[in-house]
Amino acid sequence: SSNWHHDTSVHAADFYQNGVAQLLLPTTELYSTSLAVMDIKTETVSYQLNIDSDATLKRVTGADANGDNIPDAIYSTSRGVEFVDVYNEALIASYNTSSYNLSDFSAHYGEALNLAVAEDTLKLLKSNGNNFVQLSSVDQSCNRIAFFNYDQDPEQELLCLQVSEHHYQVHTATIYIYEIVNNVLQQVHQQSLNEQVKDIVVSPTRTASQELILVIQNGKDWDSEVSSQLIYTDFRGYPLWSSPVFPGAVSGNAIKVRQDSKGKLNLLMSTSEAMYQIH
Repeated sequence: SSNWHHDTSVHAADFYQNGVAQLLLPTTELYSTSLAVMDIKTETVSYQLNIDSDATLKRVTGADANGDNIPDAIYSTSRGVEFVDVYNEALIASYNTSSYNLSDFSAHYGEALNLAVAEDTLKLLKSNGNNFVQLSSVDQSCNRIAFFNYDQDPEQELLCLQVSEHHYQVHTATIYIYEIVNNVLQQVHQQSLNEQVKDIVVSPTRTASQELILVIQNGKDWDSEVSSQLIYTDFRGYPLWSSPVFPGAVSGNAIKVRQDSKGKLNLLMSTSEAMYQIH
């Protein structure tokens, strides 16, 4: 459902480890927002999370955030990021921003829960109990960020996508890659793209030098012939191949990716005209 904030982000995961996926989705009234864990088959709600009605829901996802190998609910609002253990119905950790300008976040669990947030600056944080402590910060704005493996070692790097719109509706995008050295962000790569990039995800088919998938848009949302396209790049952002053109403008949270049981890449992409399942 959607309210006046247009909360439409959804994630599917087996939160209860019963072999059946549940949906983590907004269940909203006109002036309030909450997240529900809903069984796909029966459409019954087993757990509900209330969200500050003054905050805008940004993104909903799921991943192991406490090291028990069970997916946890993770969601961001304009005011911060929450990590919730759905299986045990308990808060894992939360991050609250003072800027109310959270663009994106990325998290991964290693020896502890690591969190990167894109605000006016790019910040790297580490969990400390139910809260987070800041390890590093760089003066860089990012529209999208993601932990991924840029090189051949097992340590994670941090991807930042910055999108700019200049005069005469000319769009440019830049990919920045940061290595984490002694808990400090250090830039190791920069790549400019002359495209209107709407989203970026990491391909899960490799564990080292991971490729990237860009979602680009040709034209404005209101143009009669607006279209979308996927560009698959190497770990540096250098294009390898591009998809056919898809009719319609890019939707919010436009692309989902996974690696299937045969090791192949599966993509689910949505535009204003249709949803596409790509193998």
